[in-house]
Amino acid sequence: MKRVLFISCMAIFAAIMFAQTNVSIYEIQYTTDPGEDNTYPSPYLGQIVTTTGVITATGFDGDKFFISMPEGGAWKGIYIYHFTDEVSVGDIVQVTGTVDEYYGFTEIKFVTELNITGQGTVPAPISVSTSDVASNEAYESILVKISNVTVTQEESNYGEWFVTDGSGPCQIDNGFFYLDDEGITVTVGQTWASITGVVDYSYNEFGINPRTPSDLNQDTHTSDSKSWAKIKSLYK
Repeated sequence: MKRVLFISCMAIFAAIMFAQTNVSIYEIQYTTDPGEDNTYPSPYLGQIVTTTGVITATGFDGDKFFISMPEGGAWKGIYIYHFTDEVSVGDIVQVTGTVDEYYGFTEIKFVTELNITGQGTVPAPISVSTSDVASNEAYESILVKISNVTVTQEESNYGEWFVTDGSGPCQIDNGFFYLDDEGITVTVGQTWASITGVVDYSYNEFGINPRTPSDLNQDTHTSDSKSWAKIKSLYK
């Protein structure tokens, strides 16, 4: 009888541990605990969860995507490491999968269910400083916008470059496209009116990933630069 009781208790415990939990993106992301490696791991790490959000960007790292709570805001976006279902920006999706930390980057992977439940509006990007992007976990997987920035480091062999608005440098990354493929060149001292994109975390550094070239708005007030819209018009 004791053995049967023990096995039953273990089965119940396992069911509790592996049962999916319905939570918001904010609940998955928000934490004040920096963890052992100072990457602020999710309090739901390793758990199977179900959450809902509007797709803010697709095609990251080839074919993966980001979702956000409809109202947007800090701690309210997350990366979905999934590529077997066809989705589009603006889809409202319900996702069930396992919360993981990929070298400090919170994601939902091993997706077991994904349902498109409607259509929504992508929240407006949050205006932040470059130092905020470089140092603030709250903006991970969030659509952000930086303004009036200057290039401090040209594009590396890995596609990253750096800008600052005077508060400190932040990285601009290439998770969605390469500058070379779009005919865009950046040089030290070049200014940009604004750069919009989704924030990722890789190799111990946060970075803004513009979704398309239209997320790059070059400052037209400098004599040696043109807006991206004008650059595109030259090729029509």
